[in-house]
Amino acid sequence: MFRSLAFNVFPAMLLAAVPAAPALADPAAIPAESPQALPSAGPVEEPSLPPKKVCKSIVYTGSRLPAKKVCKTKEEWDALTAETQDDMRDRQRASRNWKPGSD
Repeated sequence: MFRSLAFNVFPAMLLAAVPAAPALADPAAIPAESPQALPSAGPVEEPSLPPKKVCKSIVYTGSRLPAKKVCKTKEEWDALTAETQDDMRDRQRASRNWKPGSD
């Protein structure tokens, strides 16, 4: 008897809820809060993400070992490139001023 009562009541509850569903789905039916009621939070800052890593395969000249994978950020790669270029520029300048027998 309890099962038959439960099955008869449940569809009636569903039918009672259906006419209210369109009113809840309509944004105009939901009362909007006034702008004064909302607290002013100021600018929203997004969480900073860690810098993305860039991986490159480095082959060492004269080595029989396979290439080594090196991962760094773009800023680290740029700094390494600038440092290497500065070192090469300094070596080229020094070689121009070299004279035999000056070692």
